[in-house]
Amino acid sequence: MRIILSGILVAIAATPALACPTRADLEADGIEVRFADETRVVYTLRDANIIREISHFPDPSEDFWVDAYLGIYPVADGAMRDGEASREDMVTSRYPETLPDLPRVEPEMEWSGVLTGFDGRGSEVEKTTLAVSIGAKQSVTIGFCTYDAMSAQTEFSYSDGGDMAEFRYLPDLGIAVQIGSGPGGGSPEAYYRPISIRAVGDEE
Repeated sequence: MRIILSGILVAIAATPALACPTRADLEADGIEVRFADETRVVYTLRDANIIREISHFPDPSEDFWVDAYLGIYPVADGAMRDGEASREDMVTSRYPETLPDLPRVEPEMEWSGVLTGFDGRGSEVEKTTLAVSIGAKQSVTIGFCTYDAMSAQTEFSYSDGGDMAEFRYLPDLGIAVQIGSGPGGGSPEAYYRPISIRAVGDEE
């Protein structure tokens, strides 16, 4: 009996546990967050401060990408076509100040400004007002991983309405995990529950 138990313990010890993703994983192959509704978002680092977020849905025709400065200020977005970020319907956003002059993501931070949007040909298509608000420090658990976090909200205001999104910002990773969305000026009407997080290079 002791031999059998010993064998079990050895087998357990020999089974590698997947580590919780770190910033190094973002800088390598990326980090994937899966949600209860079977969607998943892959975060990768495009340069020192731009995070690309690719949202994958059960219907691939709905897939889209967003590039966000510091993971929270959107600077470009578009659809995914054949697994690649499409430039045909891409919209880029120009901020009223240079990106390095935008506030760092810190607790109780607020910022708002008017963004100018351009299509893939460089033609101006729209002006929108973006408001970003960061809440207090907290912790968030995704799957078996617990991180320091801050609540975060973005709200876009257009001439004909608006929309908002709620996130949990993970400063150690530099990513914002969306947990809700709704019309502008209100609270989320749809909620998204993240259930797992892993480095893209790890086996599931």
